[in-house]
Amino acid sequence: MKLKKDLEIPYVVIEKPEKLLVEKLSLRKPNKSFSKTLTNPYFNSVQGSQSCYTLEIDVWALVRYEAKSGIEFGILPHTNRQYAGSSGDPNRIQKLNELKSKWGFNYILANIGVYENIMAIVNAGYPIATNYIAGISCNQAGRDAAANVWNGLSPSTYFWAYYTDEPYSNQQITQYDFKQFRNYIVQLRPNSLFGFGETTKYSTNRYTHNPYFWNGAWYINYNPTSVNFVMCTRYVGYYNENDQTDLWNELKISYQNKFNRIWISANSDGSEFNYLLGYCKENSISPWFYQLEDFEDNSDVMLSQYCYHAFLKNFLKREEKKFIYIYYYVGSEDPCYDYQITSWELGDIIETSETRILNP
Repeated sequence: MKLKKDLEIPYVVIEKPEKLLVEKLSLRKPNKSFSKTLTNPYFNSVQGSQSCYTLEIDVWALVRYEAKSGIEFGILPHTNRQYAGSSGDPNRIQKLNELKSKWGFNYILANIGVYENIMAIVNAGYPIATNYIAGISCNQAGRDAAANVWNGLSPSTYFWAYYTDEPYSNQQITQYDFKQFRNYIVQLRPNSLFGFGETTKYSTNRYTHNPYFWNGAWYINYNPTSVNFVMCTRYVGYYNENDQTDLWNELKISYQNKFNRIWISANSDGSEFNYLLGYCKENSISPWFYQLEDFEDNSDVMLSQYCYHAFLKNFLKREEKKFIYIYYYVGSEDPCYDYQITSWELGDIIETSETRILNP
């Protein structure tokens, strides 16, 4: 199948075609048996493989990523994807489906929402009881959502886990109310996990530890609460350093194996994906991509970068398909001896049926 240059889609490739062209030109052996007066590539596009007027480059482009066996590779998606079901927009539903089918995320966190949104997420490959964390608030609406009062699910249907975000920093929930909320969820859904996220060790400890340290002093916590996991919702260090691993180290010491999931932000952590994912790998912590406010959601730019680094850090496998890029000579010199990249222009892209799996 030939794809004309003006119809070229933005393939996600590891080795850029332009770089491969430079390498091909540097390795090309001059061949004086072909003269630029013998053929014109614009009138005769089918030429021998040794023609000085054409160059063929093998380009391996992304088909899909897949989480490796035993890996929890999660995402909190952009609202355009999270609420795709109720929108009825086929493009948004496709973008939701691509989270697993193309980008390899095998776990999701999303607000419970309405039935249409829940089912769209399930149909995208996230079973409720095993791969779907429900985001809820610590209030009566959160209780109703967990009890499936309004969402159309059976009262007995439970999510794999229930998560509430920043009960202190954002929701301003007291220790007593937090414990009561947690107890309600655990009694209602005994087969589910319960966890929460906070910005620092101190705002996390105030709910779980007794005593807890706050503003330079120790206090008694009359309502310490046990949870299954905690997550860090801050994307810079205490002194606004670029990376937040100092906070992660503190939480890891404080919570040990309950600090087993980490948020990495699409907006705030883009320059640190490789380093932060490396930290996760070295410490056996599951990375979760905070894509909720991704400015580049429509173009998949941050998803592409994040998953590429997750592939390099051995969280994902990568399936690729081979395309043949055909470049034609447009220079004014002898093409057998002209190695300038500006003398060559992409004319055709041929899609092949050849694929490969990269599994670092």
